[in-house]
Amino acid sequence: MSLVERWQQIQPVDPATLELIDPQIAFNQVKELLKTLDAFLYVLLQRSGSN
Repeated sequence: MSLVERWQQIQPVDPATLELIDPQIAFNQVKELLKTLDAFLYVLLQRSGSN
């Protein structure tokens, strides 16, 4: 969640509508960014929990 909070500080508004970005939308944006970076091995993601 700290990544989402930082993301909202860096990009607080939607460039198309100029409205504040909802925390759930920011979470999805960060998730998609991390998936993309993981595919190119810029970051290595590890699942947490008992999955």
